[in-house]
Amino acid sequence: TVSSVLCPDRSGVLDEVILCANFQDLLSPDSQKPKYVGTIGRVSNRIGRGKFSINDVQYSLATNNGENHLHGGSRGFDKVVWSWCPVKEDQRAGVRFRYHSYHMEEGYPGEVDVCAEYCITPDNEMTMTFTAVPSQSTPISITNHAMWNLSGGFTSDIKNHTLELSCTHYLPVDDGLIPTGEVAAVEGTVFDMRSAVKLETIIAAIGHCGINGVDHSFVVSAHDVDEILPHVATLTCSSSGRQLVVNSNQPAVQIYTGNFLSSNLADAPFCQHYGVCIENQAYPDAVNKPHFPTMIVNEGETYTHHAVYKFRTV
Repeated sequence: TVSSVLCPDRSGVLDEVILCANFQDLLSPDSQKPKYVGTIGRVSNRIGRGKFSINDVQYSLATNNGENHLHGGSRGFDKVVWSWCPVKEDQRAGVRFRYHSYHMEEGYPGEVDVCAEYCITPDNEMTMTFTAVPSQSTPISITNHAMWNLSGGFTSDIKNHTLELSCTHYLPVDDGLIPTGEVAAVEGTVFDMRSAVKLETIIAAIGHCGINGVDHSFVVSAHDVDEILPHVATLTCSSSGRQLVVNSNQPAVQIYTGNFLSSNLADAPFCQHYGVCIENQAYPDAVNKPHFPTMIVNEGETYTHHAVYKFRTV
Protein backbone atom coordinates (compact mmCIF):
# COMPACT_ATOMS: atom_id res chain seq x y z
CA THR A 1 0.00 0.00 0.00
CA VAL A 2 1.16 3.51 -0.87
CA SER A 3 -0.30 5.60 1.93
CA SER A 4 1.24 8.99 1.14
CA VAL A 5 3.09 10.83 -1.63
CA LEU A 6 4.33 14.36 -0.96
CA CYS A 7 5.19 16.35 -4.07
CA PRO A 8 6.33 20.00 -4.48
CA ASP A 9 4.36 22.51 -6.53
CA ARG A 10 6.03 25.05 -8.83
CA SER A 11 6.87 27.17 -5.77
CA GLY A 12 8.51 24.24 -3.99
CA VAL A 13 5.69 23.74 -1.47
CA LEU A 14 5.27 20.07 -0.51
CA ASP A 15 1.76 18.65 -0.24
CA GLU A 16 -0.16 15.40 -0.47
CA VAL A 17 -1.08 14.18 -3.97
CA ILE A 18 -2.55 10.74 -3.28
CA LEU A 19 -6.07 10.16 -2.01
CA CYS A 20 -5.85 7.95 1.05
CA ALA A 21 -7.28 7.51 4.52
CA ASN A 22 -4.83 8.10 7.35
CA PHE A 23 -2.62 5.29 8.60
CA GLN A 24 -4.90 4.39 11.51
CA ASP A 25 -7.89 4.09 9.19
CA LEU A 26 -5.91 1.88 6.82
CA LEU A 27 -5.18 -0.54 9.65
CA SER A 28 -8.69 -0.54 11.10
CA PRO A 29 -11.08 -3.13 9.64
CA ASP A 30 -13.97 -1.09 11.06
CA SER A 31 -13.03 2.19 9.36
CA GLN A 32 -15.64 3.41 6.90
CA LYS A 33 -13.15 5.64 5.09
CA PRO A 34 -12.30 4.42 1.59
CA LYS A 35 -9.00 2.61 1.03
CA TYR A 36 -7.91 3.09 -2.57
CA VAL A 37 -4.17 2.65 -2.60
CA GLY A 38 -3.46 -1.06 -2.26
CA THR A 39 -1.67 -3.58 -4.44
CA ILE A 40 -4.43 -5.23 -6.50
CA GLY A 41 -4.41 -8.91 -7.51
CA ARG A 42 -4.43 -11.79 -8.29
CA VAL A 43 -6.22 -10.10 -11.23
CA SER A 44 -6.96 -6.38 -11.25
CA ASN A 45 -10.14 -4.99 -12.82
CA ARG A 46 -13.13 -7.16 -13.74
CA ILE A 47 -13.71 -10.73 -14.86
CA GLY A 48 -17.14 -11.23 -16.40
CA ARG A 49 -19.54 -13.28 -14.27
CA GLY A 50 -16.56 -14.37 -12.17
CA LYS A 51 -15.86 -17.33 -14.41
CA PHE A 52 -13.15 -18.50 -16.78
CA SER A 53 -11.66 -21.72 -18.13
CA ILE A 54 -8.10 -23.00 -18.50
CA ASN A 55 -7.49 -26.21 -20.44
CA ASP A 56 -11.24 -26.96 -20.42
CA VAL A 57 -11.46 -26.66 -16.63
CA GLN A 58 -13.90 -23.96 -15.48
CA TYR A 59 -13.15 -21.89 -12.40
CA SER A 60 -15.63 -19.78 -10.42
CA LEU A 61 -14.39 -16.73 -8.56
CA ALA A 62 -15.85 -14.54 -5.82
CA THR A 63 -18.38 -12.14 -7.35
CA ASN A 64 -18.01 -8.87 -5.47
CA ASN A 65 -19.14 -6.36 -8.12
CA GLY A 66 -22.67 -7.32 -9.01
CA GLU A 67 -22.40 -10.56 -10.99
CA ASN A 68 -18.74 -9.87 -11.78
CA HIS A 69 -15.39 -10.38 -10.08
CA LEU A 70 -13.44 -7.19 -9.26
CA HIS A 71 -9.84 -6.57 -8.12
CA GLY A 72 -9.07 -10.10 -6.95
CA GLY A 73 -12.34 -10.69 -5.12
CA SER A 74 -13.65 -10.24 -1.60
CA ARG A 75 -10.19 -10.74 -0.14
CA GLY A 76 -7.78 -9.61 -2.83
CA PHE A 77 -4.09 -8.84 -2.43
CA ASP A 78 -4.93 -5.44 -0.93
CA LYS A 79 -6.64 -7.15 2.03
CA VAL A 80 -4.00 -9.67 3.07
CA VAL A 81 -0.87 -9.39 5.21
CA TRP A 82 2.46 -9.31 3.37
CA SER A 83 5.95 -9.80 4.76
CA TRP A 84 8.40 -7.01 3.99
CA CYS A 85 12.01 -5.89 4.02
CA PRO A 86 13.74 -2.57 3.20
CA VAL A 87 15.46 -1.89 -0.12
CA LYS A 88 18.60 0.27 0.11
CA GLU A 89 20.75 0.76 -2.97
CA ASP A 90 22.83 3.61 -4.41
CA GLN A 91 20.13 4.92 -6.73
CA ARG A 92 16.95 3.80 -5.03
CA ALA A 93 15.38 3.05 -1.68
CA GLY A 94 12.06 1.55 -0.71
CA VAL A 95 10.25 -1.54 0.48
CA ARG A 96 9.94 -5.06 -0.91
CA PHE A 97 6.78 -6.96 0.03
CA ARG A 98 6.17 -10.70 -0.39
CA TYR A 99 3.01 -12.77 -0.29
CA HIS A 100 2.24 -16.45 -0.92
CA SER A 101 -1.17 -16.84 -2.55
CA TYR A 102 -2.59 -20.28 -1.92
CA HIS A 103 -4.29 -22.64 -4.36
CA MET A 104 -7.95 -21.71 -4.99
CA GLU A 105 -7.63 -18.44 -3.07
CA GLU A 106 -10.73 -16.47 -4.15
CA GLY A 107 -11.24 -19.30 -6.67
CA TYR A 108 -7.97 -18.96 -8.59
CA PRO A 109 -6.02 -22.13 -9.44
CA GLY A 110 -2.43 -22.66 -8.34
CA GLU A 111 -0.17 -21.25 -5.68
CA VAL A 112 1.61 -17.98 -6.52
CA ASP A 113 4.67 -16.41 -4.93
CA VAL A 114 4.27 -12.65 -5.31
CA CYS A 115 6.73 -9.80 -4.82
CA ALA A 116 5.73 -6.11 -4.85
CA GLU A 117 8.50 -3.55 -4.69
CA TYR A 118 7.96 0.19 -4.21
CA CYS A 119 11.03 2.44 -4.46
CA ILE A 120 11.97 6.10 -4.90
CA THR A 121 14.96 7.42 -6.87
CA PRO A 122 17.02 10.64 -6.88
CA ASP A 123 15.25 11.58 -10.15
CA ASN A 124 11.93 12.23 -8.38
CA GLU A 125 10.58 8.87 -9.50
CA MET A 126 8.52 6.26 -7.73
CA THR A 127 8.97 2.81 -9.24
CA MET A 128 6.60 -0.12 -8.86
CA THR A 129 7.73 -3.64 -9.74
CA PHE A 130 5.47 -6.66 -9.36
CA THR A 131 6.64 -10.21 -10.01
CA ALA A 132 4.74 -13.47 -9.60
CA VAL A 133 5.64 -17.13 -10.08
CA PRO A 134 2.73 -19.63 -10.22
CA SER A 135 2.75 -23.37 -9.53
CA GLN A 136 0.32 -23.95 -12.42
CA SER A 137 -1.39 -21.98 -15.17
CA THR A 138 -3.36 -19.10 -13.70
CA PRO A 139 -4.39 -15.54 -14.68
CA ILE A 140 -2.26 -12.76 -13.18
CA SER A 141 -2.58 -8.99 -13.61
CA ILE A 142 -1.29 -6.97 -10.66
CA THR A 143 -1.55 -3.19 -10.32
CA ASN A 144 -1.74 -0.38 -7.78
CA HIS A 145 -5.00 1.50 -7.23
CA ALA A 146 -3.55 4.89 -6.22
CA MET A 147 -5.87 7.84 -6.87
CA TRP A 148 -3.97 10.98 -7.84
CA ASN A 149 -4.90 14.61 -7.21
CA LEU A 150 -2.10 17.03 -8.06
CA SER A 151 -3.80 20.16 -6.69
CA GLY A 152 -1.99 19.56 -3.40
CA GLY A 153 -3.86 18.94 -0.17
CA PHE A 154 -7.03 18.28 -2.19
CA THR A 155 -7.79 21.98 -2.55
CA SER A 156 -9.86 21.12 -5.61
CA ASP A 157 -11.19 18.13 -7.52
CA ILE A 158 -9.42 16.71 -10.59
CA LYS A 159 -11.59 18.41 -13.20
CA ASN A 160 -8.99 21.15 -13.72
CA HIS A 161 -6.30 18.52 -14.47
CA THR A 162 -5.35 17.57 -18.02
CA LEU A 163 -4.61 14.01 -19.11
CA GLU A 164 -2.60 12.82 -22.09
CA LEU A 165 -2.53 9.12 -23.07
CA SER A 166 -0.24 7.35 -25.54
CA CYS A 167 -3.18 5.23 -26.63
CA THR A 168 -4.72 4.98 -30.10
CA HIS A 169 -7.40 2.46 -29.04
CA TYR A 170 -9.68 1.76 -26.09
CA LEU A 171 -11.94 -1.09 -24.96
CA PRO A 172 -15.69 -0.34 -25.09
CA VAL A 173 -17.65 -1.86 -22.19
CA ASP A 174 -21.12 -3.20 -21.48
CA ASP A 175 -23.46 -2.12 -18.68
CA GLY A 176 -21.40 -4.14 -16.18
CA LEU A 177 -18.18 -2.39 -17.30
CA ILE A 178 -16.94 -5.63 -18.88
CA PRO A 179 -15.16 -5.12 -22.22
CA THR A 180 -17.37 -6.12 -25.15
CA GLY A 181 -14.38 -7.58 -26.99
CA GLU A 182 -14.10 -4.72 -29.46
CA VAL A 183 -10.80 -2.83 -29.67
CA ALA A 184 -11.94 0.57 -30.92
CA ALA A 185 -9.97 3.49 -32.31
CA VAL A 186 -10.08 6.63 -30.17
CA GLU A 187 -9.85 8.92 -33.20
CA GLY A 188 -13.01 10.97 -33.61
CA THR A 189 -14.35 9.99 -30.17
CA VAL A 190 -14.40 11.54 -26.70
CA PHE A 191 -11.84 8.90 -25.70
CA ASP A 192 -9.12 10.55 -27.78
CA MET A 193 -6.56 11.85 -25.29
CA ARG A 194 -3.49 11.58 -27.50
CA SER A 195 -3.16 15.31 -26.86
CA ALA A 196 -3.78 16.64 -23.37
CA VAL A 197 -7.49 17.06 -22.61
CA LYS A 198 -9.07 18.69 -19.58
CA LEU A 199 -10.65 16.04 -17.36
CA GLU A 200 -13.71 18.25 -16.83
CA THR A 201 -14.49 17.83 -20.53
CA ILE A 202 -13.97 14.07 -20.49
CA ILE A 203 -15.96 13.50 -17.29
CA ALA A 204 -18.92 15.47 -18.67
CA ALA A 205 -18.87 13.56 -21.98
CA ILE A 206 -18.63 9.98 -20.67
CA GLY A 207 -21.09 8.27 -18.35
CA HIS A 208 -22.30 4.94 -17.07
CA CYS A 209 -25.72 4.20 -15.57
CA GLY A 210 -26.37 7.90 -15.08
CA ILE A 211 -22.99 8.59 -13.42
CA ASN A 212 -20.48 10.70 -15.30
CA GLY A 213 -16.80 9.88 -15.60
CA VAL A 214 -14.23 7.53 -17.08
CA ASP A 215 -13.85 3.86 -16.06
CA HIS A 216 -12.29 2.42 -19.20
CA SER A 217 -9.20 0.59 -20.35
CA PHE A 218 -6.93 2.04 -23.04
CA VAL A 219 -4.46 0.13 -25.20
CA VAL A 220 -0.87 1.35 -24.79
CA SER A 221 0.32 2.09 -28.32
CA ALA A 222 4.06 1.41 -27.93
CA HIS A 223 3.71 -1.63 -25.68
CA ASP A 224 6.73 -3.94 -25.87
CA VAL A 225 7.39 -5.80 -22.64
CA ASP A 226 10.81 -7.04 -23.71
CA GLU A 227 12.62 -3.92 -24.84
CA ILE A 228 11.17 -0.57 -23.78
CA LEU A 229 9.19 1.07 -21.04
CA PRO A 230 6.82 3.21 -23.10
CA HIS A 231 5.09 6.39 -22.10
CA VAL A 232 1.55 5.70 -20.92
CA ALA A 233 0.12 8.90 -19.43
CA THR A 234 0.87 12.46 -18.40
CA LEU A 235 -1.34 14.07 -15.74
CA THR A 236 -0.96 17.82 -15.18
CA CYS A 237 -2.48 20.31 -12.75
CA SER A 238 -1.95 23.78 -14.20
CA SER A 239 -2.87 25.61 -10.99
CA SER A 240 -0.17 23.90 -8.89
CA GLY A 241 2.28 23.17 -11.69
CA ARG A 242 2.60 19.54 -10.60
CA GLN A 243 2.92 16.94 -13.31
CA LEU A 244 2.98 13.13 -13.18
CA VAL A 245 4.45 11.12 -16.07
CA VAL A 246 3.75 7.37 -16.15
CA ASN A 247 5.69 4.72 -18.06
CA SER A 248 4.92 1.00 -17.93
CA ASN A 249 5.50 -2.33 -19.66
CA GLN A 250 1.84 -3.35 -19.40
CA PRO A 251 -0.39 -3.61 -22.50
CA ALA A 252 -3.24 -1.50 -21.13
CA VAL A 253 -4.06 1.22 -18.65
CA GLN A 254 -7.34 1.67 -16.77
CA ILE A 255 -8.37 5.28 -16.23
CA TYR A 256 -10.89 5.75 -13.42
CA THR A 257 -12.04 9.20 -12.31
CA GLY A 258 -13.64 8.26 -8.99
CA ASN A 259 -17.15 8.14 -10.41
CA PHE A 260 -18.56 5.80 -7.77
CA LEU A 261 -17.27 7.66 -4.72
CA SER A 262 -19.62 9.67 -2.53
CA SER A 263 -21.63 12.37 -4.32
CA ASN A 264 -21.82 14.35 -1.06
CA LEU A 265 -19.24 17.16 -1.04
CA ALA A 266 -19.29 17.00 2.75
CA ASP A 267 -17.26 13.80 2.35
CA ALA A 268 -14.47 15.62 0.47
CA PRO A 269 -11.86 14.66 -0.44
CA PHE A 270 -13.35 11.16 -0.43
CA CYS A 271 -15.98 12.02 -3.03
CA GLN A 272 -16.62 11.94 -6.75
CA HIS A 273 -13.86 13.12 -9.06
CA TYR A 274 -11.37 14.03 -6.32
CA GLY A 275 -8.87 11.50 -7.65
CA VAL A 276 -7.91 9.71 -10.86
CA CYS A 277 -6.45 6.20 -11.11
CA ILE A 278 -3.83 5.39 -13.74
CA GLU A 279 -3.74 1.60 -13.41
CA ASN A 280 -1.27 -0.24 -15.63
CA GLN A 281 -2.51 -3.78 -16.24
CA ALA A 282 -3.59 -6.49 -18.68
CA TYR A 283 -6.70 -6.11 -20.82
CA PRO A 284 -9.69 -6.56 -18.47
CA ASP A 285 -11.50 -9.89 -18.87
CA ALA A 286 -8.72 -11.10 -21.20
CA VAL A 287 -9.15 -14.54 -19.65
CA ASN A 288 -12.53 -14.71 -21.44
CA LYS A 289 -11.47 -12.95 -24.65
CA PRO A 290 -9.12 -15.22 -26.66
CA HIS A 291 -8.22 -12.41 -29.09
CA PHE A 292 -6.96 -10.19 -26.24
CA PRO A 293 -3.31 -10.55 -25.17
CA THR A 294 -3.23 -13.38 -22.65
CA MET A 295 -3.01 -12.85 -18.91
CA ILE A 296 -2.36 -16.54 -18.26
CA VAL A 297 1.01 -17.23 -16.65
CA ASN A 298 2.13 -20.86 -16.79
CA GLU A 299 4.17 -22.95 -14.41
CA GLY A 300 7.85 -22.10 -14.83
CA GLU A 301 7.09 -18.59 -16.13
CA THR A 302 7.54 -15.31 -14.26
CA TYR A 303 5.04 -12.48 -14.49
CA THR A 304 6.76 -9.07 -14.43
CA HIS A 305 5.13 -5.65 -14.25
CA HIS A 306 7.35 -2.59 -14.07
CA ALA A 307 6.12 1.01 -13.91
CA VAL A 308 7.73 4.39 -13.28
CA TYR A 309 5.84 7.39 -11.91
CA LYS A 310 7.93 10.54 -12.44
CA PHE A 311 7.06 13.79 -10.67
CA ARG A 312 8.02 17.21 -12.02
CA THR A 313 6.75 20.78 -12.27
CA VAL A 314 5.76 22.83 -15.31
